[in-house]
This record gives sequence, C-alpha cells and structure tokens, in this order.
Amino acid sequence: MFRNITAAVFALCLIPAGMALASGMNFSLPEVKKAETGSGVKLFYIKDELPKTVIYVSVGYGRIYENSQNAGTGDILAGTLKHSGSKKYPGQKLYSVLENIGGEISISSGWENTYISIEVLSKYTDLAYDILKDLLQNPLLSEESLAFSKKSMKDKLKRNLDDPEYRAFLKVREIIYGGSGYGAVMTDRSIEDVKVENLKSVWKRYFVSGNMNIAVSSSEGFESVEKGISSATEKVPSGPRTYYTVDNKNIKENIERSRGKIYLIPMKLKQATIVKGTVAPDNRYEGRYALDVMNYILGGGSFTSRLMSEVRVKRGYAYSVFSLVRNRYKTGIFLSFAQTRNSNVGDVLKLFDDIFRDMYTAGVSDSEVKRAVDSIKNSYVFSFVKTSQIVSNFLELEYNGFDETYFNRYLKGISEVSGGNVAEECRKLLSGGTITVIAGDESLKAELSKLGDVVVVK
Repeated sequence: MFRNITAAVFALCLIPAGMALASGMNFSLPEVKKAETGSGVKLFYIKDELPKTVIYVSVGYGRIYENSQNAGTGDILAGTLKHSGSKKYPGQKLYSVLENIGGEISISSGWENTYISIEVLSKYTDLAYDILKDLLQNPLLSEESLAFSKKSMKDKLKRNLDDPEYRAFLKVREIIYGGSGYGAVMTDRSIEDVKVENLKSVWKRYFVSGNMNIAVSSSEGFESVEKGISSATEKVPSGPRTYYTVDNKNIKENIERSRGKIYLIPMKLKQATIVKGTVAPDNRYEGRYALDVMNYILGGGSFTSRLMSEVRVKRGYAYSVFSLVRNRYKTGIFLSFAQTRNSNVGDVLKLFDDIFRDMYTAGVSDSEVKRAVDSIKNSYVFSFVKTSQIVSNFLELEYNGFDETYFNRYLKGISEVSGGNVAEECRKLLSGGTITVIAGDESLKAELSKLGDVVVVK
C-alpha cells in the first residue's frame, strides 16, 4: 500500500473541497460524508455528478491473513461467491439481472481485504441495494461453486508457476515470513483442502459489522444512500475489526538464517530472474517518508534510479530492473528485481550489493533527494482521476486507521526528508542482509557457489 504516489492519493480524499494542500497547490475536491449504520457498518459517501451509483464494500480479510495450510482461501471465497451468488440472485440470474440494466458486479480478494463492488445507473440504485442485501444475508456458498472456484485457482496457479518472476517473488516472501501471512504459498493441496465449512467459517468471523466498511459514490443524495445502505446491512452480525498477526521475532530469525545463502529455483531458461528482498516496517513507521524517497532514488524512479542507471543504462545487463517498498498495516516488504542473461548473473548480484551498500555508506546527494521529493509530491495528482478512486482509497485509509490529517502529514514528512535520513533508513533496511532468490538454469549453481551457499529449492 502506502508507496510514494499511492500513499498520497489514499489521503487525498480526506481533504475538504478547495483546501490548500501542503504541496502549495489548490484542488476542489468532493466532500466525503460519513455515517454509521444501525448495525455498526461505517459508510462513506461522495456525490457523483454522473447519473450512476457505485457501491464499494471492503471486508478486512485477505491473503495476508492466511498460512501454508489454508493459502488461497480468500481467493476461493471470492470466486465461489462470484459463481454462486445469493438465495434471491443465484448464479447466472445475478449477472443476467445486472446485464439487462447495463450494471456490473465485481468480487475479489486482495492482500488485506475482500471487495465487492456493484455499479448501476442511478435509477436502479434500489436494485443494487437489494442485491447487496441478499449477498450479505444469504450467500450461496455451494459445493458446485466451490468446485468451480477451486479448479479455476488450480489452473491459475499452474500458469503462475511457469512464470519465473512470480516464483522468485513468491519464494522471497515465503522465506522471510516462514510460509505464513505475506509469505503464505498456495499449492494444489491447500486449494483442495478448502471446504464449504471453511468458507462459511471465514464468512462468520470476518463479514461482521466492525470489520466491514462501505463507500458509495452516487448522484443520489446522502440521506437516500444512508437509508439504502442501512437497509442492506441491517442484518449484518455485530463483531469487531479483526487484523492479521505478524511474528516479527520469527521473521528476524528467518532473515538471519538466510544470510549468505542464494536460493536457486531451477528453470530451463536462457535468462535468469533475480529478486533480493527483506522485511520493511509497517505504514505507521515514522521513517517511511525517508524510505519512500530512498526507494525512488534506488529503483523506483525509472531511468533516474541508481539500479536502472548502473545495471541497464551503463552496462546493458538487464532490460527490466527496479525496486519497491510496500508498507502495510502490520508489516511491509522491500523487493528489488532484475532479469539478465545467465552469463551476467554473478555480475548483477555483486552490482546490486554494491549499490545497496553505497546508499547507506556514501549516502545520496542533495540533488537526488530534491528530484525524488519533487517527483513524489508533484505527481500524486495524476493518480487522482476518478470518483471511484477516491472512495476505494478512502476505504483503505479507514482500514489502516489513518485520520484526516494523514495527507498533510505525509507530504510534510516527504518535504522534510534529508540525505542523512535516506542513508540512515537504507542502513536500517538493508544492512541486516537481504534474501536472494534466482529463478534460472540449474547450471548457474557452480557460478553462484562462488558468491554464497547455494540452496536449490522448488
């Protein structure tokens, strides 16, 4: 979540219309109105000038809540609900009803949340409320739909496992997080083990009022929307907000055990995929501003980044090379990536380590910091395009517990980052070592053995 532009956009929707922002620019933004239904579900509303209504439901449950035994449950739940519908709107009837009026529905699972969205013309808003009400009250989590969803997930998994980039990123997360949460690895076995009873148990625990937020953008008035959503959620059971757990001690031990090791995923390829990563702080960490600037300078800033300049532009080792930082509610991750010819793998690995080390020993220049800060501050608005983005981002803010001062605090924090801050946060993040995973030909083992202890993994 909260990385550079994205972080700013999530908070942008909190600013009252016409307010002068910390970046020194003025924007006339839609007003966000809030309410809480009788059942305890939080509602956020934005007036839309177009004659339509879009309902976004966010439930605090996703892949990061899972472990190696139940990995895939969230995606399977979303797929099963999508296929089965509800008692009043079963299966194809749900889609036929919406298609006949030009409406749409989407049900999906993300890292931290499960999402349901329904979009209709304003004159069909009452129908949208009725569909939502029946989905929440009477979901048909049938055996037939579960079987269909599981087959779809197995087919998708098979395709993903042919992708070296997918496998390398997955293996880094698995090693760091010990196969749970951010590192939960979906397998045919974990998919097959999901039963209807498991889906119903997840629904009962997480689809409760305190763990559910709803945002609506509509040309309908606020009072009308509040009444409709209150009716749709009146029988949602009461229950608390439930977050996933993170074992930081175990994560630290996993990283320490892997120092000096190179994990090789054997794949018959002419080029190798390199991923180096480590755990990053959660999104409340005060140093996250400096981490965002650091990441921009290191590998997030396209052709201006150090990784791109040194690995691709100067040496031509890789076409694609980048880094990213993701700070989530209770944890985060840093990942860097490159694809290169097998013959260049050793050189690229050494170069990555040299670039990392140089960031926190020699530091960064004032011009690099200024360029990164200006880009982060000035480009956020380009992600603020649609009303739908505002309301969906607002749901993310609510999930993470940020208040209405977050946006100004973020831009202020970015503005105050210095070169010393960047070097210090880079040292904290990377000096403890990174997990190194290579997806490439098994013949690479001999060359990689000169750089570290090679561990061949599936």
